[in-house]
Amino acid sequence: MPLLYVDLLGMKARYQAGGVRAARRSYTLLGELVAAGLTALGAGRPVSGGVQSDAAALQFASATDAVAVGRALFGAAFARSARNRRLWIRGVVMRGSYPGAPLQREEQLAGAPVGVFERHFTDSLLRAVNLEQSGFRGQRLLIDNDLVTPQLNQALGWGVGEGRLLPAHRLRYSSYPEGTENFSDVLWPVPGDIAVWRGSYTRLLDRLRWAAGGGDQESVQASATHLLFAEIDSIIHSLGGPSALAAPRDGLFLAGGS
Repeated sequence: MPLLYVDLLGMKARYQAGGVRAARRSYTLLGELVAAGLTALGAGRPVSGGVQSDAAALQFASATDAVAVGRALFGAAFARSARNRRLWIRGVVMRGSYPGAPLQREEQLAGAPVGVFERHFTDSLLRAVNLEQSGFRGQRLLIDNDLVTPQLNQALGWGVGEGRLLPAHRLRYSSYPEGTENFSDVLWPVPGDIAVWRGSYTRLLDRLRWAAGGGDQESVQASATHLLFAEIDSIIHSLGGPSALAAPRDGLFLAGGS
């Protein structure tokens, strides 16, 4: 059973720019994004978990549910970004959890006065946190390859030209740090209607330009996200997608491969 873990990036910069009020606005915004993502969950499908500060952990009964919600959540963050409200999130889908399972435990701290406690994440959540912080960059959602089943591919893939674009792909040029050898990228930028892919790519170019106002750290996230889009574009064209799907080709475009 899968766990979806998502982190809102850039919190230090938000706090430095706007203090506690800005941080709390960001926490509220993440909650709104999670709620938007959960609208992709089928009626009656079980889910549990929650949002804590700048991170969210959700547990599902199937990888298909986790990926569908993850794609919708990431899509909502992308759609709601603007020049003065630039949102960057990163996440992972991993094995080892199920709806209703505990995500943390809290107990009295040994040797301390009553009322002083210690809190620990469960092993599944701790693995997800460590993986999300392992060093991959950009607005990317990684998934354990063991969760990428024929059922997932059939439910969430797209027909393109004479072939099929699968919902997860091990990319050629996007970086995978140590510890992610068995992970692939969820292709969350691809819209439900693949015919509007070109519009998604155009919006990504806007975000690249806006990120220039956020300094080097934001530029790194934007560049890695651009590479994700570029590789997806290359895959779509390798499948023989119509020329109408071509992404804008300007000085910002980076050639990618499948």
